[in-house]
Amino acid sequence: MELNDILKNKKLKAMDKRKQVVKYIVENQYTCNALNLNLSTNSDKEIAIVLEALEEITNQLAEKLDVSYLAFVEKYLSSSNNSCKREAARILGNLAVYYPSEIQHVIPLLIVNTKDESTVVRWSSAYALSRIV
Repeated sequence: MELNDILKNKKLKAMDKRKQVVKYIVENQYTCNALNLNLSTNSDKEIAIVLEALEEITNQLAEKLDVSYLAFVEKYLSSSNNSCKREAARILGNLAVYYPSEIQHVIPLLIVNTKDESTVVRWSSAYALSRIV
């Protein structure tokens, strides 16, 4: 099944979509490049599901994700969607310990997000910064 087939499937709940995306990423059926290509036309809600899946992976199996995921996630720190910003910050926080020299340049973006009007965006940005420190 293709990523967009999962994300656009009206019969699946968001949690089930996330579980399927996690499974495919962990089993190396989706690479970071494939995610970049596939998500270019998706809605913020669909992108948030993928970011939630990545955040779940970084909580349990972070070693499955290589450094390319940092660049993939970084662009969502400036998203207009709070769910995307929140998940991107959490992913960066979870990966900070694995790629400390690769994550320093996102600090200014995270600092900007600590002043966001959304509490969850502020908290997740603070979490990421604390993990970087």
